[in-house]
Amino acid sequence: MATDALELRVSDALKRAPFVIFSKEAPASLDDFSMDDSFQYFYFNDLMQTLSGLSPSFLTNGRNAKTDFPEDFEAYFSDDVDVCKSFLHPKIKIIFEPWRTPLRSTVLATRKTAMTFQDRLFMLGCFSPVDDMEMSFTDFSTTVSFPELPDLGLPVPWQLAAFEQLPNAMAILDGDLVVQNHLARALGTEVLTFIIDLCRSCEARSPPHGTPSRSPRYWNLQQAVPGHGPMRIWWWQPTDEPWRCLALKPLEPDVLERARFARHAESR
Repeated sequence: MATDALELRVSDALKRAPFVIFSKEAPASLDDFSMDDSFQYFYFNDLMQTLSGLSPSFLTNGRNAKTDFPEDFEAYFSDDVDVCKSFLHPKIKIIFEPWRTPLRSTVLATRKTAMTFQDRLFMLGCFSPVDDMEMSFTDFSTTVSFPELPDLGLPVPWQLAAFEQLPNAMAILDGDLVVQNHLARALGTEVLTFIIDLCRSCEARSPPHGTPSRSPRYWNLQQAVPGHGPMRIWWWQPTDEPWRCLALKPLEPDVLERARFARHAESR
């Protein structure tokens, strides 16, 4: 595949992913910085607006934890510093945290890592609400597409680096496997082939429903993967073209307990 076409697909795959992808740029010094303008939001994908009511363009316009969480912003800065100091990719920090937005109050399952790009450091994360899939109550579901938003105009090399260092395993397919990131390669060819075959089988069970707008574009699975235990798996079609994306992460065995603890901690 031509380089330009691959770059566009990586950009579309991140932008239209069925879990939130976000990033903050770290300050030059992690020990001495101003909370007024450090760790500003650098990237959110389209799903952020659907889940929260807050657009990526609004959030990435000079905002940070101090502007959005004035009562407890110091805890967010402390966590970002910890990620950047102690969880350099491929290390991953897993947390469960309460989340209140104009559209919902819930608990998030969040995976974070420290991403490097051109001698700069970024906190890079993926999150999704703790739902029936996260708790293994559901093993298969489909959804239609969600609104597509204007592009943030970030440099393509940054997006390629984010794809490679994403704290979820991720791959792009166009018939055959086109590209995969570090965590996907770490699973090995046999495991990845097993998951791809599973996703294609699930997609075949949910044929189109009359019109493209009513047809599934996103498939969610929960499956025990040989040698790796239960996984949450996402399979999606980012554009009208017939190529697919795959992402997955291990499911935490104590997810319900940790989600309840996060909710309880918020209410104290």
